[in-house]
Amino acid sequence: FSKIWRIRRIIQTSQKCKRVQITTKDVMGPFVIFLTLTITLLLVWTIVDPMYWERHITSKGRNGLSSYGQCHIGNSWVSMAMASCLLTLGFFMLFISNIEAYRARYISTEYSESKYIAIIMAGFLQMLLIGVPIMALVYSNPPADYLVKSMIIIILCISMLLLIFVPKMIHH
Repeated sequence: FSKIWRIRRIIQTSQKCKRVQITTKDVMGPFVIFLTLTITLLLVWTIVDPMYWERHITSKGRNGLSSYGQCHIGNSWVSMAMASCLLTLGFFMLFISNIEAYRARYISTEYSESKYIAIIMAGFLQMLLIGVPIMALVYSNPPADYLVKSMIIIILCISMLLLIFVPKMIHH
């Protein structure tokens, strides 16, 4: 958000033949605000109602016990409230970042990667539409559930990193 906002502001002011000075403080302000909010929510969640680990026994046989462990988000409403606040904050940041990317869509790719950010957001939406139903299907099978969640995280991270850095390396 901060980077796209900065580039858009510089390009818009240069088109009006005006001079603008954007300091580090201007760019870091929104970042520090949202980072502080996220850390505060996570600290409250961890201190008041932390996550806990629970082991489930699936079968008892001659070879011993068969079990799997699972992490749960907490026992009280605080966990649900903090998770909801974190999700809302994340979606809000995603929303305003998409607005800035849309506003910066005509800026040359040399200065802005808004086109690639739009592709990343479309990929995130696809993973959401495909990944959530698959996670619901494999919920009762812990190894498959773990594999699906891991693959979703890997695909999201790799696609984001590749679409941000590969075009810059090719351009350079």
